[in-house]
Amino acid sequence: YWIIIVHSNYFLLNTFNYDVRYVLPEKNGWLISTGINGMKQNSSNKGTEYLVPEYGLFDVGEFVMVHKSWSKLDISGGIRYDNRFQKGKDLFLDSLGKKAEADLTNTEHRFAAFNSTFSGISGSLGMAYQFSEKVYLKLNASRGYRAPNIGELAANGEHEVAGRYEIGDPHLKSESSLQFDIGLGMNTKQNTAELDLFNNSINNFVYLHKLSNLAGGDSVIDIANPI
Repeated sequence: YWIIIVHSNYFLLNTFNYDVRYVLPEKNGWLISTGINGMKQNSSNKGTEYLVPEYGLFDVGEFVMVHKSWSKLDISGGIRYDNRFQKGKDLFLDSLGKKAEADLTNTEHRFAAFNSTFSGISGSLGMAYQFSEKVYLKLNASRGYRAPNIGELAANGEHEVAGRYEIGDPHLKSESSLQFDIGLGMNTKQNTAELDLFNNSINNFVYLHKLSNLAGGDSVIDIANPI
């Protein structure tokens, strides 16, 4: 007997990553490195069901990192600037749910083309101070950045594993976070103890939100899948 498994979702993604870094010669104890890295992606929908559109993406980020040590003090930090360019493609479906040309009648415009550009700064600055061989203090401040992914921006289809119908929002902004932490610790031959205080706040946080219908219940496209 032959068992044939047909996958209705077939999403082909090609990714190319690049990374170039230059480490400057050490001078007076300063360690400095700089570079650029990112990735390029292209996708194709080759199945019969569609959750996200075909898209192209290009990421580029430039960074600088610095480190310096003294007798009791150690400082390190870095800063990075990112750009993401993302382009989604149109998709039209005929009455049978197959890919169709835009100028045909009775077609569904499943995905609308879009162009999005995101940019943001991330970085951190931290220090560690050794009061003695046993007691130390750590301080750190950092900022994070994340661009929304293709599903968050442009999904329009059934997520079979999660059991829901997902609709993206092309107007999302990049997430950013600001974090502070401080730690006081002690190391001895018999004991290790550390007290840490931590705070992190996120702006433009991206999260799932269930849509409701006019009556206040679940908004559904079919019985099994809330939106």
